[in-house]
Amino acid sequence: MSDEWGRAAEAGKWQRALPIWFMSVILLALACGIGTFWVRQAFVWTPLQQFYVSAYARSALASSLGIRTGRYRMPARSAFGPDGIACS
Repeated sequence: MSDEWGRAAEAGKWQRALPIWFMSVILLALACGIGTFWVRQAFVWTPLQQFYVSAYARSALASSLGIRTGRYRMPARSAFGPDGIACS
């Protein structure tokens, strides 16, 4: 018979605690960042800054993803001539 009976060599070995500590540190850092953001928004920012934070975040995200949401187009030709003087 070619099958070997018994426990595998890696059986009974526990994982190290490093991943648990690493995840704890990441969660703590995330909680501190969210807490800092909330305190600054609630107590430091002006009402105008609080109002525009969502629009600013959306525009920053759209810009980083390359999403173009504007409905305007640039003119194909300039209103100025090649020497920089306005054409009439």
